Amino acid sequence: MIPHDHPNDLAAISFDLPPGSHSVELRLEDTAGRTLANYWSLTAWTLLFLGAGVLEARAVWSRFANTGRRSGVRTPDIRASG
Repeated sequence: MIPHDHPNDLAAISFDLPPGSHSVELRLEDTAGRTLANYWSLTAWTLLFLGAGVLEARAVWSRFANTGRRSGVRTPDIRASG
């Protein structure tokens, strides 16, 4: 493992290698904080789409339920007998 840093203006990862031929493999992995943020983001998007779906379903149901009243067709009143 080679020590690295990024104190430059672009915050690019940099490291020093001695002269010669080298094979370099870089592996960038998520930190615990980034993983947590990804889960929070996924949860927020899911809730947003579920909420939008519920609102759309309510709007469709409302239009369906009120169709008879707006067209002048009267629906019979059903009263509980007892």
